[in-house]
Amino acid sequence: MSQLVNLLPIVGLVLIFWLLILRPAQKRQKEMRSLQASLTPGDEVLLGSGLIGTLRSLDDDRARVEVAPGVQVTVVRGSIAARTTATLDGPPHDGSPDHDARPEDV
Repeated sequence: MSQLVNLLPIVGLVLIFWLLILRPAQKRQKEMRSLQASLTPGDEVLLGSGLIGTLRSLDDDRARVEVAPGVQVTVVRGSIAARTTATLDGPPHDGSPDHDARPEDV
């Protein structure tokens, strides 16, 4: 009986480790697999690097993403982090001058 009591803290630590680290990681992996399986050409996607583009084609392990009109990049399919509804044009322009624009552009 005393051996079981000595083993109880170790079992508790393993359970806490599983609840706090392994279970959330498994859940994220499952969500990523379902996202990867549900992607279709025409979807707007966010790449792991932060680029947003339109998915143009999918292969087994690669994807072609259009990041600007006429500019397509080939990426590893796993680098697609999320499906998004953002547009390539960015937020609507409110007519105020652009802070990065040169004076002659404004």
